[in-house]
Amino acid sequence: MKKILLLSLAAAAALGSSAQSKLDLSAATLAARVMESQVQSRSGELAVPAPMGIEDKVSVIVTLAPGEDLSSLEARGYEIIASREDMAIVRMSAPEMLLASEMPEVRSISLSYDAQPLLFSAKKNTQANEVINGSAEIGGKSYDGTGVIVGLMDSGLDPNHPNFLGADGKSRASRVFVITGSNSAVSTYDTPTKIANFTTDPTGDTHGTHVLGCMAGSFGSHGEKFSKVAFLNSRTGGNQTGTNRWTSDTDYRGPAAGADIAIACGTTEGQNILVAAEKIYSYAKSQGKPAVMNISLGHNYGPHDGSDANSRYLSSVANDMIICVSAGNEGADNVSIHKDFTAASNQVKTFPAASATSAGRVDIWGADASIYKVTLQLYNRNTGKVDWSYTLDQNLNSTDEQSTMKVITGSYYTASGYIHNEFFDVAYGKQGAVFFSSKIDPNNNRYNVMVSFQPNGGSSAYMPGIVVEGTNGKSVDIFASGNFAFNSFNVDGYVSGSPANSINGIATAKGVIAVGAYTASNVIPSFGGKLTYRAYTDNDITDFSSYGTSFDGRQLPHVAGPGLGVVSSISSYYTEKLDPAKAPEIAQASGLVTKSVNKTNRNYYWSEMSGTSMASPFVAGVIATWLQADPTLTSTDVLKIIDATAVKDQYYYAAPYRFGAGRINALEGLKMVLDPAGVADVAVDASDFVVSPAGRRAFEVFAAGAAGIRVELYSLSGSLAATASAGGDTAVLDAEGAAPGVYVLRSTADNGRTDARKVVIR
Repeated sequence: MKKILLLSLAAAAALGSSAQSKLDLSAATLAARVMESQVQSRSGELAVPAPMGIEDKVSVIVTLAPGEDLSSLEARGYEIIASREDMAIVRMSAPEMLLASEMPEVRSISLSYDAQPLLFSAKKNTQANEVINGSAEIGGKSYDGTGVIVGLMDSGLDPNHPNFLGADGKSRASRVFVITGSNSAVSTYDTPTKIANFTTDPTGDTHGTHVLGCMAGSFGSHGEKFSKVAFLNSRTGGNQTGTNRWTSDTDYRGPAAGADIAIACGTTEGQNILVAAEKIYSYAKSQGKPAVMNISLGHNYGPHDGSDANSRYLSSVANDMIICVSAGNEGADNVSIHKDFTAASNQVKTFPAASATSAGRVDIWGADASIYKVTLQLYNRNTGKVDWSYTLDQNLNSTDEQSTMKVITGSYYTASGYIHNEFFDVAYGKQGAVFFSSKIDPNNNRYNVMVSFQPNGGSSAYMPGIVVEGTNGKSVDIFASGNFAFNSFNVDGYVSGSPANSINGIATAKGVIAVGAYTASNVIPSFGGKLTYRAYTDNDITDFSSYGTSFDGRQLPHVAGPGLGVVSSISSYYTEKLDPAKAPEIAQASGLVTKSVNKTNRNYYWSEMSGTSMASPFVAGVIATWLQADPTLTSTDVLKIIDATAVKDQYYYAAPYRFGAGRINALEGLKMVLDPAGVADVAVDASDFVVSPAGRRAFEVFAAGAAGIRVELYSLSGSLAATASAGGDTAVLDAEGAAPGVYVLRSTADNGRTDARKVVIR
């Protein structure tokens, strides 16, 4: 702490260039604002308030220099939350970030991007009903995620909703991790009693309860019935209501209705997503079970190439646990611009908002370290003229600069170094601010400029203009976030953006499975009557489903799941906040579709929601059923299965770049997982064991040179199903009494050699 205080008292508001070179733009900007606010407050000048105090801590990702380990950070007393490979999630104050950036053992320090929930008759058209009900095509066995852990990071989670209860009436959630704040504080609920007493995180949100239901809802699996329900008559198509009912018409279970659940919820700062992933993976590992995690959160920041620290960390977790990420809901929004500069066309001009009263962020990435110019304009829509502009034409993190940030403010703020203009007061308000930040990113050597708009009142007569100017042969990618989207507003020389690279920045992490959304059903039953989405066609991609090509050339998403017209559970605390009196009219007023009442007389509801937020957990639930059949599946395996089995129809061929491999097909994917090809045929491995079929349900095992051999057949849950032994080098195991499914055949020779492989019993 002494070093921190000395630094904060003696330093200027700026960072030293050597420190800045290791901080990514978000971390450098945060540190600069905190230090500036501290110094200016001591000088009596008025600075724009910083996002946090001098001693407050935020979770950052520290990437270590080659050959270094955590000991250098531990020796300095830094608080390490989690680590993997050459990265660690560490709690640091702004001064601590600066001190750590001076360490030779540290290569870079990165601040994750904040994420937001991605909101905008799923099982039938994915053949998930056949999987969960056990069709003859898969041996009559039901696959519902049993033996698999499904997890998520979200907000508005109600783990005691009847949709998540097991046959014993207790929540199937065996862990709840509440992760909050920029410092990733964690509270763990790890017993049935603690979880039963847990309510929810924010009562004003239900996103996570709906998302979890899409993935693993199980209401109806144990004989439960809805006390009141709306449904579509399968014969007439009409909207009906009924009581004490649960049939195929009202089957709103998720694909992984039998899976164990690990919940992470709280606030959705980017680093909290990473902490959640670590918590879920560690718990699954401790239970000896495979896991799949869903992330229905997103943002449109970052380089979109998988090189940022957040993406690299998530990719590392994805090597150990399958992770599905929603593609985003900006597929119809002009949130991206790509510009290739030529000698004849060396600039691009656009308006990120219709008014200077809108808050948002413009994130600009070059293809390499080449510097480009960025100009902020105040365009007077009444006169058609630019009244004022400011141009940043240099890397603020270069050796001759002592700040990573330029601040433009209204006249209310008096801090030295701020840029003022009379037109700015009118456009953004006297307490408005625009932050210009730039640097060459330490993770990918690409020049990055970020322009953040923080208006305070202001005038709708002004539109903010952004002009990016580069040199012949170079290019930039420009992204809009917050309330922004790029538009020309029919002003000559300005261009509109495109949704062509609207893909969620989190979904560009390598190794994760990015999921787009198609229309599950454009007709939804409701207590208030049948709801119809007339602009959407069943099985076609939704217009909001984001897509794009990553900077390193990967077309995303990988696959499409049902994302419009999806019915799932919603938080009871959310509905009570909507209507504290629990009036029955809440169902009709808010579009709620089904209702049940549990033993505590609390009202629980189901509702339709739409978005890639719904598609991604459904795909995650499908993957859980595949993991039940084969717990060894990796993300690479899953993508191969998806590529081979996804549905490609006329809608896919009309826009394949938006579907990925096509529409997820749960049944065909599971059949591929269960396919014994290459297992039942003769195979020789390094231990000289040969396994060959000896009948429909028998296997002959040969161990070269063995004087005795024992063969055991285990279910994937570890139960012994059959055994055989012989005094020579060959034994035959008869599995006639085993149920259909995937098993592990373990063979042990008398000399200690062993062999284990998967086999399929039909």
